[in-house]
Amino acid sequence: MGIGILALIAFMWSQDPNATLFQAAPFGLVGLALLAGAQVYAARNGQHLRVDLITRQAVFVARGKERWKASIDELAPIVCTTFERRRRRNGRSEELTEYQAVLSGQKEVALRQTADYPASRRWAVRLARSWGIGLRGLDGRVRAASELDSPLRPAKEKPAPLSQDSGVSLSVDDGVANLRSSVLPRSSESPDLFLLAAIAFLYAVLKERHADQVFLDPFFQPLETVLLGGLVLVALGVLAVFLRQVWRFLQPATLRVDAQTVGYRGRSMAVGDVREVVSVGDILILGNDRHITIPSDFCRPRDAGVVVRAIHQLIAERAVA
Repeated sequence: MGIGILALIAFMWSQDPNATLFQAAPFGLVGLALLAGAQVYAARNGQHLRVDLITRQAVFVARGKERWKASIDELAPIVCTTFERRRRRNGRSEELTEYQAVLSGQKEVALRQTADYPASRRWAVRLARSWGIGLRGLDGRVRAASELDSPLRPAKEKPAPLSQDSGVSLSVDDGVANLRSSVLPRSSESPDLFLLAAIAFLYAVLKERHADQVFLDPFFQPLETVLLGGLVLVALGVLAVFLRQVWRFLQPATLRVDAQTVGYRGRSMAVGDVREVVSVGDILILGNDRHITIPSDFCRPRDAGVVVRAIHQLIAERAVA
C-alpha cells in the first residue's frame, strides 16, 4: 500500500506542476485508516497464541476466549512444512505451494504461512531460539535448541554418484569442488525488465520536474526539493539492483565449494553457516540468516534429489574439517 501511495503522489506531481504533497495526503490518510481498522478487527476476531517464557506455558486464544493451555516443550518442535492450496485467477484454477511453521506436539498449530521457504525458515529459527525449543526443516532433520547454530553434518551413507545424464558434472581440484551445469540456459536468471521499466518511469518523472536544477534554483520549495531528492535515491537504488542482476546473469552456472565458502553466481556463504540444503523446485542452500538459490533447471528434474544430497555432502565435509 505504501508503494501505491508513493506512486500516486509521483504521478500527480509529474502531471500537475502546481501539485503539492497536501493534495495527495487525503489518499494516504484513508489508506492508513483502513489498515488500522483491519488490524483492530483481526486482533478482536482472530486467533493467537499467548506465550509466557517464564512459566513456559502457552495459551491458545480464539475470538477473545482461551481455548486450551499447554507447556511450550509439549508443543515442540517447530516444523517447517509445505501447504498446498488452490487459487482461481483469470477464470483458471491453479495450485500454489506455501510454507508453514507449525507446532507439532500435543497441539498442532500453524503459526505462520508464507509463499517463500527461506523467509518461513528464518522466522521459525528466530522463534525456536526465543522459545528454547527444537526445529525440523524441510530436509527432515530435527535440530535441538542447542543445535540451531551447528553446521551441517555429513550423511552417514555416501550419496549416489551423479549420473552423466543428470546435466551436472563434479570436479575437485586442490580441495575445491565445482558443480557445473550443462543444461542451465543463461536466460533462466535474466535481469528483471520490470526494473528497467521502473527506471524509465522514474527518469521521465525526474525529467518532467527538471530534477537537474533542483539544487541550483532558489525558487524551488523545500518540500519539492526533498521529494525530488527522494526520487533520485529511489532511481539510483533500482538502477543498482538492475546492474547487479546483469552482473549475476553473466556469471557461469557453477556452484563452487572450497574450505571456507560456498558460492553461486555472485552469492556466497561460509560453509559453517549452512544449515540446510533442500529442493523446493529451486535448490536452496540455507543458513539461519541468508540463503543461496540455484534455479530448478540447474539439473534434470529427476536428478534434483541426488544433486541436493551431493551439495549437502560437499558442504558438510568441509564444515566439520
